Order: sequence, then C-alpha cells, then structure tokens
Amino acid sequence: MASTQTRSVTSRGIASVVRFLPAILNGDFRFCDKMDSGTDDPDCLPPSIPSSEAIEFIRAVEKASKSLQESLREWGATREARQLLTSIDAILGEKDELRLMKLLALHVRTDRMVRGHLEEAIRSGHITAILSRLSELQREDREEM
Repeated sequence: MASTQTRSVTSRGIASVVRFLPAILNGDFRFCDKMDSGTDDPDCLPPSIPSSEAIEFIRAVEKASKSLQESLREWGATREARQLLTSIDAILGEKDELRLMKLLALHVRTDRMVRGHLEEAIRSGHITAILSRLSELQREDREEM
C-alpha cells in the first residue's frame, strides 16, 4: 500500500516514469549514442551523448520528483537511502512509493556529477528493480480501489 506521503508524488508522475520499464526490460532502451572520436586509440573512450530516450527518462523522473528535490540531499545521506542504494532485495521489498521515487531522483542527480552513473544503474538492474517495484505498488493500489 502506498504511503500517504506519496501525495507529493502523483500516480500520474509515477506512471510517466514506469512507462520506460518495458523498453529497459526488452533491451530496447538506449542510454547513450556513441560519437566517432576520430581515433583508434583503445585507451580513449569514445565520447557519448545521452540518447533522446535517456533525456526523456531523465526529464520524466525530474518532473515526477520535483517536489522531492529539496529533501533529496539530506535523505541521500540516511541509513535508509544507503540500504536501498546497495540492495536490490531492499528495493523489491520496499512498500513506500515516495522512497522509491526519491531513490530514482537520487540516481538522476548523481548522474549529473558522476557521468555514466545512471547508465551503470540501468545496466546493473537497479533502475529496473525500482521501476518494477513502483509498477507493482501502483497495480496493488488500483486493485484496492
């Protein structure tokens, strides 16, 4: 069941983020487009830019979590946040949509400072776990109505 605090994150906002789950699960979600660097140097990583899908995903997360931005820094330093950041099992057992949206927003914010963070979070299954759990909680909420 969703927390009453979730009112600051709407069901519509959550749905706008969860809609990316099928593409991620199917492997159809491209996070970045590689650019030709003009070099064959194996030690030089090719430059990349976020794909249009990635930009759309980031914007959806930012819009859905806009009301959470002020408390994100403090929450990110809590034991609760650290546990969710390090354990997919903790994510899959989480019952609070607000915490899951904070976690998703934290990943997006971290990617601004640590290039490639979000892509790695997708590749590791962390984002998939968050979106899957949000989808499941929304389904449970609809069934309760």
